[in-house]
Amino acid sequence: MSCNAEHIVSISRLTGQPRTWPEEGYTRAPYWAYTDPEIYIQEQARIFRGPVWNYVGLEAEVPNPGDYKRTAIGERSVILTRDAKGDIEHVIGCSNDITERARAEADLQHQIAEREKTEAALHASEERLRHLITHSPGILYSCQLRHDLPTTFVSKNVEQLLGHAPTQPLDLESWMSRVHPDDRDAVTACMQEGVAAGHGFSAEYRFLHADGTYHWLRDSAVPATDSQGHPVELVGYTVDVTREK
Repeated sequence: MSCNAEHIVSISRLTGQPRTWPEEGYTRAPYWAYTDPEIYIQEQARIFRGPVWNYVGLEAEVPNPGDYKRTAIGERSVILTRDAKGDIEHVIGCSNDITERARAEADLQHQIAEREKTEAALHASEERLRHLITHSPGILYSCQLRHDLPTTFVSKNVEQLLGHAPTQPLDLESWMSRVHPDDRDAVTACMQEGVAAGHGFSAEYRFLHADGTYHWLRDSAVPATDSQGHPVELVGYTVDVTREK
């Protein structure tokens, strides 16, 4: 098989994929030269379908009238026959143009490769996000836009930072049960008013840690919107600011 520069440029144009022949002195054909569907199509056309001579068979292989031999020229099925007079009557060839199929397969392979790249990138992104959330100095959460603010997500570091491991989704009541009594009413009002107004909230308050001490928290949340700009939930961040007090 030969593969000159013109052929490589042609293949690159057809497939949209860069094709570079290895450096001078490289003695092995690259893998893509054997697997690229467009190269296969061009090889079939140049070797078997142009003004070229192709071996079909020998008369000795069909010695008697009615004998036949089935063979192939490239992708074409060929039958060599001997007629009743003992002459080689004709050669019957049947071929199918698979250009569109090959291109469709090439396109499918490209889509699969792109999908695999996207999935790999998504997985890597998810891993980075998981790492950032787990090692963040604050707690990330989201909650429904209701007066009781039931959570839909709370980052796992809530246990590490506050000592509490919620066994069920948190809501405003269960969270407020750990807020210092002197702060509870003001914080509850701040959160509910912010939700009702649709602009979120920001508050600082004391929260009962699992070790029995109160820690100062800075708690902020803003509404997340859909594609039409309608608020769908609150997304918030809570950080321990005790050392600032």
